[in-house]
Amino acid sequence: MVKKKDDIPDWVTDEIQNAKFEKPKKLKISGYVLEMYQEDNKIDTQLYEPVEDGRQIVTMDLSEKIKISELEKGLVYEF
Repeated sequence: MVKKKDDIPDWVTDEIQNAKFEKPKKLKISGYVLEMYQEDNKIDTQLYEPVEDGRQIVTMDLSEKIKISELEKGLVYEF
């Protein structure tokens, strides 16, 4: 079923059309590992300072150079 244009509120259309994306900024921030996802090469972390959007718990994609098996939960790292 195809939705009519009237089904989408104007404010949603405006937000989509006016969205601006910036290149991600590099941050040096410290925190510790909460959970590790070996199969996805990701970790959940608790940061001491919030990131741009206010979150302090974030999921991070790890570089191929970093081995999850060498990380430990609860130790403080600089990301």
